[in-house]
Amino acid sequence: MKEKNPEIDFVYFSLDRSHEQWKKGLEKYNISANENYWFDEGWKNNFNNYIDLNWVPRFMVIDQKGGIANYYSINPNDPEIQKAIDLLKLK
Repeated sequence: MKEKNPEIDFVYFSLDRSHEQWKKGLEKYNISANENYWFDEGWKNNFNNYIDLNWVPRFMVIDQKGGIANYYSINPNDPEIQKAIDLLKLK
């Protein structure tokens, strides 16, 4: 169970080819339907173009203004993620 923190939201983004594949991923990784998730079919979409996403998995830290504080983590336990969160707390 994730620790609740009112200052942090976790958002799951899927690039699966079909919504059905994403549903299977939700089940496989035990992600609740109550979680924040965004599905966009395939690699060609506005979000990917905006952040120049070209590989997954990708874990990012995005600040409250929409700026990307950490971009290149491939593991949710990457110490760089915590560093980015800590730097945002200092602002």
